[in-house]
Amino acid sequence: MSYSLGAIPSRHDPRDHLVHRYMAVQPETLPAEYACENLPPVHDQGQYGTCVAETLTAIKEWEEQQEWGRSTRFSVAFVYGNRATDGSEPLGEGMEPRAAMKHLRQDGVCPWDVLPGRGTYPLCYSLITPEARTAARPWVIEAFARATSVNELKTAIFHTGPCLIAIPVYESFFTPDASGRVPRVQPGERLEGYHAMMVYGWTADGYLRVQNSWGEGWGDHGHCLLPADYFSLDPAVPEDRRMEAWTIVDRVLAVHGRTITLRIGDRSYLVDNQVKTMDVAPFIKDGRTMVTLRFIAEAFGYWVDWDPDSRTVTIVQPAGR
Repeated sequence: MSYSLGAIPSRHDPRDHLVHRYMAVQPETLPAEYACENLPPVHDQGQYGTCVAETLTAIKEWEEQQEWGRSTRFSVAFVYGNRATDGSEPLGEGMEPRAAMKHLRQDGVCPWDVLPGRGTYPLCYSLITPEARTAARPWVIEAFARATSVNELKTAIFHTGPCLIAIPVYESFFTPDASGRVPRVQPGERLEGYHAMMVYGWTADGYLRVQNSWGEGWGDHGHCLLPADYFSLDPAVPEDRRMEAWTIVDRVLAVHGRTITLRIGDRSYLVDNQVKTMDVAPFIKDGRTMVTLRFIAEAFGYWVDWDPDSRTVTIVQPAGR
């Protein structure tokens, strides 16, 4: 059986935001093994080069389940067809992960019911209507960042959830063993192309837990175990020996050069990469993100006072700020 690929290595851009800009990379604090729960169903891209779009919609589906407790399927065709036509990105089959992330931040993604199915790039592009763009706006992402090491990738998975990973695919990748383990590339293997998947955890014996978009008949019911050192994540390494990984970073606040990173449902948060804990985890209500005012204000250096008699909160900016 043949399988389609479809990732195009993202071109170098020194402006990329890196994971360590948003969260403290402290591998000694991570568990020996980890796996995100409540994963979405395995996608099947069939004959199309939609792996980047399959991966990003799967990640958004996981986020929707985590934050809202509901199952929402998102449009692969919208993500795959939504590209700039000014020559800044490829317009044929396949897709650059960074470009897809950029459009997810700018335009969001509409539900599958609004724009169902998948297909070639020209077809998907032609199917995106003004109505689909309007329906996509509620699901924009706040920011995205690139992981340039395995420790950054694990940190991102642990704090933000499943990530996108794109790898060069050699012949042996198509036939993992019965447990889903992908063999290491041997000398002389032919490069078949590049492929994006959703990485959602790791094992204690050095593998990344990955969900593919080739249906449940491939690997271990659509999943595989990829050696964490399969290839380097360093952007300086030649692309045929390099993986790239991206995470969605939502709920980031920045004031006076100080950055706070929050995650829905998690009491831990970061202030300039330092881990802190608040009493109540952020949550979403009626489409709005709710956070504890005192912790946010104090993190930005303000003073907070509560008057129980008048039930008044006063926030004071210290002199000199």
